[in-house]
Amino acid sequence: MEYTEQEAWVDLGNLGFPFFRTGSREICSPPPMDTDADFVVLDLKGNGTYEKNGFTLTTKEDLEEYGNSDFYTYRRGEVNLIVVSTWDQFKAWRAATASAKQMNLKDKSKRIALFQGILYGNW
Repeated sequence: MEYTEQEAWVDLGNLGFPFFRTGSREICSPPPMDTDADFVVLDLKGNGTYEKNGFTLTTKEDLEEYGNSDFYTYRRGEVNLIVVSTWDQFKAWRAATASAKQMNLKDKSKRIALFQGILYGNW
C-alpha cells in the first residue's frame, strides 16, 4: 500500500514539529493531483526519525534538479518532506509558498526561480 498525503497529515501532526504543505498541490489552483504532496517540516534538533518511519533520503537526487540547498529531503509513497533546521528557513519557505500561491504559478520552472530568489537571493 502506498503512503498517502492523508496519512502524512496525521503522522506529521503526531510528530509534533511545525509543518505546512508546499509544492504544486498547495500553490496551483486548481491543484494537480497527479503530482507528489510536498511538506516543509521544521526539525530544530534533527530529531526526526524519517528513515525509521519508511522515508528514503533523497537530498542528492533533488540537488540535481534544484541546485545546492540547506535542507534535507525525504520521500515515501506520494509524499516528499523538505526538512529545515531553523525558523528563518521555515519562514522563508512559507513566504515563498504564499507568494507562489498568490500568483498561482503553474509553471514549475517559474516556481523554482521564485523559491531560489526568496530562499537564497538568487534572482
